[in-house]
Amino acid sequence: MPITSYLFEAYLKCPTKCFLRWLGETSTGNECADFDRAQQASYQTEGIKRLTQTLATNACVAGDSATLTGKRAKWRVAIGPVARAGDLESTIEAIEQVPSESHDKQGQLIPIRFIHTNTLTRDDRMLVAFDAFVLSEMLGCANKFAKIIHGDESATLKVKAGSLVSEIRERIEKIRALVSADSPPDLILNRHCTVCEFQARCRKKAIETDELSLLANMSKQERKQYNSRGIFTVRQLSFAFRPRRRPKHLREKREKYHHSLKALAIREHRIHIVGRPELKITGTPIFFDVESVPDRNFHYLIGMRIVKNDCCVQHSFWAGTQQEERKIWKEFLQVCAEVEDPVLIHYGGYEAAFLKRMRERYPTAIESPAMLEKLIKESVNILAFIYGQVYFPTYSNSLKEIAGFLGFSWPEQDATGVHSIIWRDEWEKSMESETQQKLRAYNLADCEALELLTKVLWGFSCPEQSAREPQDGNPVFVTASLSSGFSHPDWRKFEGAMPELDRINEAAQWDYQQDRIYLRTKEYSRRRVKKRQTGGSPIERVDKVITSPQCPVCPKCLGASRKKTRKVSYQLQELVFGRSSVKRRTVKQDFQEFWCKGCKDTFGLDERFHANTKFGWNFVSLYFYFVIDLGIQERRVARMFERLFDVSISTGGGSCLKTRIARYYDQTVQKILARITAGAISSRLMRPKHEREGQQAMCGYSPTHMKWSICILNHARRTPSRAC
Repeated sequence: MPITSYLFEAYLKCPTKCFLRWLGETSTGNECADFDRAQQASYQTEGIKRLTQTLATNACVAGDSATLTGKRAKWRVAIGPVARAGDLESTIEAIEQVPSESHDKQGQLIPIRFIHTNTLTRDDRMLVAFDAFVLSEMLGCANKFAKIIHGDESATLKVKAGSLVSEIRERIEKIRALVSADSPPDLILNRHCTVCEFQARCRKKAIETDELSLLANMSKQERKQYNSRGIFTVRQLSFAFRPRRRPKHLREKREKYHHSLKALAIREHRIHIVGRPELKITGTPIFFDVESVPDRNFHYLIGMRIVKNDCCVQHSFWAGTQQEERKIWKEFLQVCAEVEDPVLIHYGGYEAAFLKRMRERYPTAIESPAMLEKLIKESVNILAFIYGQVYFPTYSNSLKEIAGFLGFSWPEQDATGVHSIIWRDEWEKSMESETQQKLRAYNLADCEALELLTKVLWGFSCPEQSAREPQDGNPVFVTASLSSGFSHPDWRKFEGAMPELDRINEAAQWDYQQDRIYLRTKEYSRRRVKKRQTGGSPIERVDKVITSPQCPVCPKCLGASRKKTRKVSYQLQELVFGRSSVKRRTVKQDFQEFWCKGCKDTFGLDERFHANTKFGWNFVSLYFYFVIDLGIQERRVARMFERLFDVSISTGGGSCLKTRIARYYDQTVQKILARITAGAISSRLMRPKHEREGQQAMCGYSPTHMKWSICILNHARRTPSRAC
């Protein structure tokens, strides 16, 4: 079986769909897929009719009548020719022949595809480029361009097929490997499933195998990372969740989304709450939902549900044509103006974008701009509130799944947003009031479901009450900042012999206890901890990047240079001194070097980095403070740095640090010696009166006309050092 455009189109959407089409699998039925296929066929028929109605009879040929031999032909447009090249085959919807200057050669052939949507995707461009590729392979000449006629206005887009050839070849090779394999590809659900004829079959199999792609919010890259760790099912992922104590500076920020916690909620079939989310709505809540035709950017239905004092009022605004969109927008604003302190509540970002879009599209319909600005600013997105804080035992965070879990049901079972587009198209063709009422009921049901979900979230604001009152037999699992309720079942709660030990255990981290505190421990425990400590390596992640200012002035000849040579970067282990802490950070220092023509040398690198080292200046300073000023042995300082900062300093490393700091201060020492020999500093030494035991001081006495004096302290010596 050849690789046809039918298979290529399926592979662009999903490899599994391509494989099933290759096997000739029977479609399981999908109303959305049937609708999309019917729309495409109808648009293609109308498009071909418009394309050929202005041509003469002999200028248009159909099917096999088109002879694609490379020679000049009389036809102008060919309808439905089949191009074959090796194992490739493409049924081209139309081909336009552009006359050639030569009478013997066939003109340039441009494949044409008809797409019924107003908005094109990359897959549409790839599909028409595949037609051009197969045609060029058959004729032996390159087809650089192809055309797409699309949308309500029959707009024409010229596609550069030559730029997509490499990608098309790559896809063709993957299709060949796919169809020649003994086993089907890995089943991965994606967004195309809603309009795929194999949706029911694939979803049933994914649920049976507990496939990770059931989690709608998980990206392809995240799924690959879990697979590399040996996690392939939702149940396996549920056991991977581990709570982490958050740093103090992040405790006020929202916790990130955990796929493993979502899997845990599904496994236990219970709602899981992170922290103490509080849904604050001050005012009269207005639950609203908008139905539209996204491809035409046309909003035709606005539903509202106003709740006040346990009473609700519903409104439904319908636009029969695109010209009536302004009318329903104005009616919506009028109702909001009549409500005392209105607060708009919606699910997802589409309604928020709708408010801003209508404000720009119909500025004259707004009677009170201040009120509209307040509505937009104070609107509440329930989906944003749920994300990362409340985990329902559903595979996605769609309103249909969550409200269905809470016990809500729609008038039309299994209805989705795609079905509303189908119903709208049916109404525009038939104008039946029954279809319109179906859409209104579906829209108001969305508002009612949103109200139910909001009331449930209000109950979560009081975790103690929610835990005491289970909903539908499914108790709510509440945790404050990921508490120990998620801990491993084999870990028992620590119970100390004294209450003071319990307080120490709550304040200390487990790793800290193992590495720092030894209670009734044995020698093998010390060796185990020491082995784990010495195996540590510096943190590779860069915490801060410092770009040194560029100085194009040569420090030797003071000449300016505009010639840049290279950029030098050093990744250093540095210490950051806080008010009451010292932290290790990985800092990246960037420098720009210049070339001096006069000195024939490069400059621009800070002299502190001339000795290529992995430690920053604060690190070196603290090291020498311990070694020189406090007089601690180098081996003890090295062990201290290894234990506190997880940095290993060898004996040779300490010598390198000495050499580095000696080179840096060598110029200063030379200046001092020069001033001493020049007489700028008196060489007379005196013993001060404040002499202590074990420490003496030598002071260079400077007369009033001298500017320099030196005090050298000698620790743990009985006699003063000799003066140079």
